[in-house]
Amino acid sequence: MPARASRRYRPGSSSLVAVRPCIQRRKGMRPSPPRGAASGRTTRLGTSAPSRRVSEMARRLLGSRASRSGMAAEGSRFGSAELVVAADSRDTVRMIKIIGGEYRSRILEGPPDASTTRPITARVKEAVFNLLRGWCEDAVVLDLFAGVGAIGLEAVSRGAREVVLVELNTRIASILEFNVGELGCRDRATVVRADALGPAALAQAPRDCDLVFLDPPYALWDDEASRERLLDLVARCRANMKDASFLVLRTPTDFSSEFSGVPGFDGPETHPYAEDMYVHLFAPAREEEATDAANA
Repeated sequence: MPARASRRYRPGSSSLVAVRPCIQRRKGMRPSPPRGAASGRTTRLGTSAPSRRVSEMARRLLGSRASRSGMAAEGSRFGSAELVVAADSRDTVRMIKIIGGEYRSRILEGPPDASTTRPITARVKEAVFNLLRGWCEDAVVLDLFAGVGAIGLEAVSRGAREVVLVELNTRIASILEFNVGELGCRDRATVVRADALGPAALAQAPRDCDLVFLDPPYALWDDEASRERLLDLVARCRANMKDASFLVLRTPTDFSSEFSGVPGFDGPETHPYAEDMYVHLFAPAREEEATDAANA
């Protein structure tokens, strides 16, 4: 079977979902203009987007992370980076590698059954962290459904100040704790054994998160009741997030229509990386919009 065509996401692309750049307006900031923006970018595989308008979610990433890191140069690098390379099952192996930062090239112990847990591939992980470049530095991060730490420990490696990793499965949580110990980052990474869908997980999580990652087991998406609980979880995460923050959700199919209009959030902006791997990016809604939605 031929490899799925790669998708390059640049700020010149039209946003999949129009999201207001509320963070820049609230901070009185404007993002740097993208370099080499051109018309005719693609928003979905096989769909042309003639608009030259900069993605609104990209505006947030560019403008707000400049204030977090103090490095305006991040914006120009974002404009030219190739963020997506076609992914395939060869990336899913038992041994998982840290791909950037302090622990780059360190190997993590992987799950015993990768075909069941379907950990994020190295290529997609790199694409996501390129998109979030500048946001991990000194960040507070919540990793729900943390698994063995492929995402959360990557955030630690890239400079996160505090990462809370929530995992329910006893065997997987033990591997996660082993990985934290092997990296020597217990001062920055905390493992919480709890059900991410239940109230205890968010009750034990920080209330000022810069980034929240949700990577539920693929099996949960097969059941309508479980999908409803996941929708509810996304909405509840807002109480644990700063106004200038992002939530990243991975799903096996494009559920963007179901996630449209989640209370408290703008988005999602959806990025397809493989036949069974979609990443959705959410940002907190403006306060007045969230109030209007609650009163509707």
